[in-house]
Amino acid sequence: MRRAVFILLHLVCSAGAYSQNRDKGKSEELLSIIEQISEEMAVSGISSAEEAIEYLENLADNPVVINKASPAEMENLPFLTPFMISSLIDYRKEFGDILSLDELSFVPGFDKHTAEKLKYFIRLSSNDSPPPVSMRSLIKDSKSQLLFRFNNTLERQKGYTPVTAEEWSRNPNCRYLSFPGRIYFQYKYEYPGRIKFSMTSERDAGEIGADWLGASLSFEKAGPFQRIIIGDYSARFGQGLVLWNSFSITSLREPSSLKKNESGVVPYSSTDENRSFRGVAANAKYGNLNLTLFYSNRNVDARIYNGGYTSLLVTGLHNTTATLERKRSLGVSLAGENLSYVATNFRIGQTLAVYWFGMPYTGKDSLLLTRASKFGSTGANMSVDGYAVFGRIRLFGETAIDIGGAFAAVAGALWSPSGSAEFSVQYRNYSCDYVSPFGGAYSSGGKIQGETGIS
Repeated sequence: MRRAVFILLHLVCSAGAYSQNRDKGKSEELLSIIEQISEEMAVSGISSAEEAIEYLENLADNPVVINKASPAEMENLPFLTPFMISSLIDYRKEFGDILSLDELSFVPGFDKHTAEKLKYFIRLSSNDSPPPVSMRSLIKDSKSQLLFRFNNTLERQKGYTPVTAEEWSRNPNCRYLSFPGRIYFQYKYEYPGRIKFSMTSERDAGEIGADWLGASLSFEKAGPFQRIIIGDYSARFGQGLVLWNSFSITSLREPSSLKKNESGVVPYSSTDENRSFRGVAANAKYGNLNLTLFYSNRNVDARIYNGGYTSLLVTGLHNTTATLERKRSLGVSLAGENLSYVATNFRIGQTLAVYWFGMPYTGKDSLLLTRASKFGSTGANMSVDGYAVFGRIRLFGETAIDIGGAFAAVAGALWSPSGSAEFSVQYRNYSCDYVSPFGGAYSSGGKIQGETGIS
């Protein structure tokens, strides 16, 4: 009866509500929604606004099929709480598929405002037959975006203060190498649902030329592959014990932030020079099985000493003589796979990553020196992760080992009894010898090493 009343009201009201051109101003409205959500995510401390915008744009290009999505897939929508996801699943079981976005506001925990925010990031049904690609459609049905930004600090920075020739010869790092101001350039091309290309360039104050240049080309639904990425990409698997080189989707202020929501491999177009992988990644799906293969080879900033590296640098600045010498001085390669079985309320996955550096470690860390004496410049991590939903309770966890046999484990539970109450608990046990240079699991100390605790 409830469903019938809703459909009747929807039919009566739809003529007036949808008589206008729905495509008018669509791009502007989507941009406004993305800006609003990305600001909320940045204020919450989970990412920069740039990272959040990139994530939401990719989500808009690959919307979640709300009538078929599993709880794990719906968690990729940053504005859905665990209670809302549980309510939506219960609603689908009782009334069947959601017939329109308006109906979504009738689901407990949802309202009209939430439905409006969701409309560009979800679909009611899947598109199993993507549009054919032709030269005409690549031009006519595509969209491009060109961004250029320049900003400068009015107050003179220390690197531009006058120095004498003697001071310059004694300390060449006291002056920046080039003119002030940050320059940012980005070009994006998209053939919706099939092809996406982005190229990003950035120059920080004092750097010479275009200091950072990144590019990514991705194909969706290409033969047996769900996604193929060539160029820069990010990877998020499990709870981050092995691979997680980007931000987490949930807000740090929410109990659900203790659980990470994996998204696999996605194109990367941010200006953070230290996070991306660069190479090729591909994802294929067969029934409930998902297989992702990836390979990366790129140079990163490092301090080089005595024929090896002593530390990795993450500032991304190359505006002095010393920082320019360390620019992309160390080669890093990575190869691996992720295999997962995904059901409606259950997922289990396995991740393997093998990496090797172009130089041996020659720093002062005794653990890394011991590892280098045994395995040279090669390392590896392997993990098994799981996720299960039982009503309004969610269980999650991941267990990993590294090449030296050291372990790390994290497990937890979320309980959402109502829209205004949410409880979570997480247990983590990271061995003092565990090494995971590309991981990003939850840690109170900032490292996946030497920590045992409950949150």
